[in-house]
Amino acid sequence: MADVLDGVVSFSERTNASISATTSRRTPKNIEALIKNRLAKLNNCKSLVIANENNRPGVVNEILNSSAITVVSGESISMVSEAASSGSKTIVFKLKTRKRKSPAWPGQARHAKFLENLSSKGYIVLCEPGDIKSAIEQTLNDTRPVKRLNDGALVYEAVKKLI
Repeated sequence: MADVLDGVVSFSERTNASISATTSRRTPKNIEALIKNRLAKLNNCKSLVIANENNRPGVVNEILNSSAITVVSGESISMVSEAASSGSKTIVFKLKTRKRKSPAWPGQARHAKFLENLSSKGYIVLCEPGDIKSAIEQTLNDTRPVKRLNDGALVYEAVKKLI
């Protein structure tokens, strides 16, 4: 997460771009502290919401609707889908998987495949945490219209097949 924050802050300071950020209720305390330490006193940080401290309704939609680019952790398929559906260009950073003695959790391969699929279809830009700054620059320079994910249509078609 430090690499992601470094890239976002560096880009913001160089271009005077504003930052709005929120965490999830599931964000670990140490990551919340890191985010607060990096963003709270930053002049370009216009909004910082730590969900476990002040999770006001509608904050995610406010951020998504006011952002040219959204940077999202690849951890939450729901958040990735919401961002990709928002009309904002969406950059998703991959999480470094922990090396464990036990096998990977069963959904890990499906999760990675989901992100790769969205990326290959142009709904998101998928990158490593250390590549956020260049991903933001490339995404801003990309003049193609935003390809907006429409989960509603996908769900409708899936249900239609079942009926």
